[in-house]
Amino acid sequence: MPKLNRPPKYCKDGKYAAVYPHGKKFRIGLHGSPESQIAYARFIAESKANPAFHIHTGKADTTVREVAAAFLDHAERTLGPPNYAHYRIVIVDFLLKLYGDTAAKDFKVSL
Repeated sequence: MPKLNRPPKYCKDGKYAAVYPHGKKFRIGLHGSPESQIAYARFIAESKANPAFHIHTGKADTTVREVAAAFLDHAERTLGPPNYAHYRIVIVDFLLKLYGDTAAKDFKVSL
């Protein structure tokens, strides 16, 4: 299972605080101010609540493995242990073995 991207760090950009999700700069207030600390905490909470945040959107195609990892991260936080275990078994034992390195845009299931 690939490790998901970690949330960006609280950084200093001149006199401002900034975060750099996927290489894009967002200033969140004056560095060290209570407002910037609150904005950073809100940013982290929102990024954890949104599994799509963890999918890298660089030049390379997103793989089925990355989408599955983001889904499992979300499922672990929102489902009970038995339900999460069922999803994890199916995804890890079957989906990733068959389609893990396939580009997500090329993944299709025929019924």
